[in-house]
Order: sequence, then structure tokens, then C-alpha cells
Amino acid sequence: MPDRYMVQEFASATGMNEDEIRFFEQVFHEFLVFSRSGPGRNEFSREHVDMLSRIRKLIHVRGRSIDEAKLELKGVPDRFDSPQNIFPSIEGNRKESAL
Repeated sequence: MPDRYMVQEFASATGMNEDEIRFFEQVFHEFLVFSRSGPGRNEFSREHVDMLSRIRKLIHVRGRSIDEAKLELKGVPDRFDSPQNIFPSIEGNRKESAL
């Protein structure tokens, strides 16, 4: 793999489409810092490949919203990973009704 990609090369190498890449560039700009090779032309590095793959997985595979994905990328604990946190009121009601 080369050290730097243009968006077309990046799309071909990752299987992502250019519109999706551009959308993620705009929405997740705080996690993707680019060097430019000319006006409006971002160069993608190996770190960008890793980050965009992670973002895509969070949204498309794990079903996270954009805000949830941003929190997870910032290292905020994921409240959705624990079943007790998904339905705390239901869990509480089960305990109360068992008494």
C-alpha cells in the first residue's frame, strides 16, 4: 500500500464509495486531520484508512448513531455494551415484581 492516497485511490483500496468518504470527512473532521496536495484535495494516510474503517464499522456494523460513534471514538464509555444499561427500568421492574 502506498503511504498516501487520493480519494479515488482510497475508495478503490477500501471498497468505500467517494460520497461516503466525503461525508465521513465532514462529519468526523475532528478525528481526521489531512495534509493537502492542492486546493480541495486531501491526501489519505494509513491512519485515515484505520480511522475511517473504524467509523464505518461503528455506524454500519454496530448500528451507532453519529453522536454515539463520536463519543466512542473520544473514549467515552459505551453505555450500550451492558444489557443492564440498555433497559435499566425493565430490569428494575423485574426485581421489584419478584419481591
